[in-house]
Amino acid sequence: MNMNPAAGSGQRPIVPFLALVAAATVLLTLLLIRIGDPRGPAAMLLMLAIMWTPALAAFATRLRSARTLRGFGWGLGPACYLGIAYGVTFAIVAIPFLIAIAGGHGTVTMIWWPKAAGNWGLPATPLAGFLMLASVNVLFAMIAAVGEELGWRGYLVPALAVRHRLPAITAITWAVTLLYHLPAMIGADYRSATAPLWFSIACFAAMLLPLCAFMAWLRLRSGSVWPCVLAHGAHNSFAQEMWPSAVVPDALTPWLVGEFGALTPLVALLAVGALVTLAPFQPGSRAKPSRASTALT
Repeated sequence: MNMNPAAGSGQRPIVPFLALVAAATVLLTLLLIRIGDPRGPAAMLLMLAIMWTPALAAFATRLRSARTLRGFGWGLGPACYLGIAYGVTFAIVAIPFLIAIAGGHGTVTMIWWPKAAGNWGLPATPLAGFLMLASVNVLFAMIAAVGEELGWRGYLVPALAVRHRLPAITAITWAVTLLYHLPAMIGADYRSATAPLWFSIACFAAMLLPLCAFMAWLRLRSGSVWPCVLAHGAHNSFAQEMWPSAVVPDALTPWLVGEFGALTPLVALLAVGALVTLAPFQPGSRAKPSRASTALT
């Protein structure tokens, strides 16, 4: 069996895939805007549907062109890449919050972590809350994240890897995923609650570039989509729930931390830059997986 992540990518048309994603995303975002209540159950379902449009578009395109759903990286791959995905993501999100707190821009609060643990029947302690948010909450976040990752890293990255190296793959996936997120940022409330929209878009775009490099590196090095799913779910859990719930912000904190803060892109650039420099991806450098993990690739 050919274990190259780009194997069979000649039967992965890119333009029809992107057209399906664009049409579905715009339609669903317009419905989301029309609802008007971004926190209601209908809005939550629409957000989940938007996150699954890349996967469904990839499935439809792949089935039409190759009559198979193989080649998405279904196998787990070497376990070390799951650890790298989790650890690097934790650092990218946590370090900006720690820098902001150390600089006096935000104070630590342990009110919400114990409540989060208590909601799951665990001891209402900060440690139990931290462990729940770092594990169970990540698993739930992965349910939505897998929809995006099956499209971007399961389908698109291997298709691009046929002709391009990591820098070009990063640039293309960055442009595509930025455009994919823009409707929700402009028309819904996926942006900073305090900073201006232009600042949210600028910081998000700057953060997204090294993250796209990281995700492509994970996919191509491991041959699996699951490290990418874990990294995406962990990022959403850490950036949207774990760390914001542990900090009482001051006026400057939202400008520094999270998905729309200025520190996060800098930390992401340093962390991912070091990783891909120390362990660059070269065609054929993919780690050899176990037989069990390659039963369905």
